[in-house]
Amino acid sequence: MATRSKWGIDFEGISYTDYLAFVMIDLINMRSINMDVVGFCLLKNERCPHTTLLEMKKCGRIVKQGETESGAAIAIMTDNCFLSPYKFQSSLYQLYPLYSINKYAGSHCHIHQTHPNMMNKSFVFLLVLSFSWVAAYSQDFISCVESRSCNATSISQLIFTPENASFLPIWQSRVQNARFLKDTTPKPSIIVTPTDETQVQTAFLCAKQNGYRVRIRSGGHDFEGISFTDYLAFVMIDLINMRSIDVDVASKSAWVQSGAVLGELYYAISQKTNTLYFPGGTWPTVAIAGLVGGGGTGNLLRKYATAGDNVLDARIVDVNGNILDRKSMGEDLFWAIRGGVASNFGIVLSWKLNLVPVPEKVTVFIVNRTLEQGATDLFYKYQSFVPNTKDRNLYIRSQLASEFIGNTTKKTIRIIFQGIYQGSTDMLLPLLNKEFPELGVTREICREMTSIQSTLVFAGRPSTTPTEILNNRSATPRMSSKTKSSFVTTPIPKSGLRKIWRKFFENDLSGGILIIPSGGRMADYPETATPYPHRAGTLYLLASSVNFAGQSSDTTPVSLRRLAWLASLEKLLTPYVSRNPRQSYVNNNDMDFGIGADNYTIASVWGERYWKRANFKKLIRIKAKVDPHNFFNHPQSIPKTNNVSKSFKNHYSSIDSSKKTNQLRPEMLKNVATAPPNTKDRRPYMSSLS
Repeated sequence: MATRSKWGIDFEGISYTDYLAFVMIDLINMRSINMDVVGFCLLKNERCPHTTLLEMKKCGRIVKQGETESGAAIAIMTDNCFLSPYKFQSSLYQLYPLYSINKYAGSHCHIHQTHPNMMNKSFVFLLVLSFSWVAAYSQDFISCVESRSCNATSISQLIFTPENASFLPIWQSRVQNARFLKDTTPKPSIIVTPTDETQVQTAFLCAKQNGYRVRIRSGGHDFEGISFTDYLAFVMIDLINMRSIDVDVASKSAWVQSGAVLGELYYAISQKTNTLYFPGGTWPTVAIAGLVGGGGTGNLLRKYATAGDNVLDARIVDVNGNILDRKSMGEDLFWAIRGGVASNFGIVLSWKLNLVPVPEKVTVFIVNRTLEQGATDLFYKYQSFVPNTKDRNLYIRSQLASEFIGNTTKKTIRIIFQGIYQGSTDMLLPLLNKEFPELGVTREICREMTSIQSTLVFAGRPSTTPTEILNNRSATPRMSSKTKSSFVTTPIPKSGLRKIWRKFFENDLSGGILIIPSGGRMADYPETATPYPHRAGTLYLLASSVNFAGQSSDTTPVSLRRLAWLASLEKLLTPYVSRNPRQSYVNNNDMDFGIGADNYTIASVWGERYWKRANFKKLIRIKAKVDPHNFFNHPQSIPKTNNVSKSFKNHYSSIDSSKKTNQLRPEMLKNVATAPPNTKDRRPYMSSLS
């Protein structure tokens, strides 16, 4: 058996335990600290002393201590010669990953210092670097972009670095989940806001050439912030300026750029016709790219299936920088981007959407019930009725939360049923009176309106609100929340519902559940039609959440109690939701499932929950073909291989499966130094960003 060596710090004992024989190298005696350090690099057998910033830049591996009011913390590992500087803005206490030198990764580095105990080459130093050197590497990216652009002045105005006063406001502007609006959230090295396809292409190629990762932000509604944050140096390509919408009524289609949001799409359609719509979501500021990329559910789900089922074509920048359409990308990749999270495979520039027929007037109603008004019996029947009713024109979603009864300290549960019928009130009432009279829908609470007006109602606004508000992104409030999701395949019994109610009574009114019913047209598609597999047999999606209202962050004692409550609710729901695997909606992504996409065993813990096994394995095969070096990666991205090493299998065979999701927790990104999946990317994770 081979002898193995261990070193480092971790939260799971990896540095001092193993299932195979190993030698532990304990560095307890190597703890000398001396900041009077000057280092140099040997590149091509030439000594490169670092005496000036210019020489530092030329050498690529020169570091010198400097005392500045604002500076950059950098981690240096002398064996590999990799370097990852982080700009530190003292006034805001924020860290910005800026640059990593990987072109010198093969060079031999040496340290010259004044203390004899610091001669060991494996020592890791934390030094200070002035901004002038750090800025030079951002300039490399900018120079690359300008050299590839016809109008260098124009493109340079679309690039923002932390030195720009507008950098932070631009990053903050579309962070839709306010729990990420805090100083410790890692920010981009560079933000690019392209206005056309060639600029996206150029920004991507220059980021790749200069050793940056890439994040693509469309609407900013990512539940875990993956589209606008990373713990390695990255360029964020923000598609805020790419939101053109071309509606063609004759062909019943629309070309929509990825930066456009649902409210803008619905408004554009309504300006051309009241008898066509798109089967998308209900929240106006969700972007088309994010919605379609994860499948996409909404009020027309039962009649026309998911948003991804209604995509006709797309234009995408692939890992080589080529712009492809459906024909040139091939059906496999086209399949993958409509539910497999498009950013796993490239940068989708625009989508050609199928517009579906709707009546000129739809009927909307809202019913409120508390436990004292029979909400338990009502919800129990609702679970089976809505997904199974033969009339696909009917869709009723529900929301539930706890509240105090009047001015007392006693709590109850209130359930709100929000219904929409693709037809008139005269058509709706006979259906409900016959099949679900307990709901108590009467003509008095029914309102007939256009589809665009129904979008306003489901977004929490009166139907009389001017529809132009859907073009105003700032009119929709941000949320600060944590969400988990499960799919339900059999009705939760009344005994189970009562357990859920009691769990809500333990909550401080910050928790809630949203029910998205399925059935109808969804049962006509096989699970493999797109990566979104939650089809026949699924009753509804159950999304549970807590908000952080009244809290300065998601880490206050109150916020942590809310998160603990949400975790306990998730555990309580286990017997009542789908199993083997317990399914979840990828657009409600959840880092608590685990992170890491190096191999199938780790990634399957969350991958099979989002896509089920067959679809997940197909996504992996496509990933290996279109992105073989896994450039488009994030903590829950598609792995590039199904292979699992023998030692890895042996290690996990002795571990209880219920513990596998804890092998890599999201908070460990801040504490564990981990080599990124791309072996050419030598930037280390910082040990702490707080």
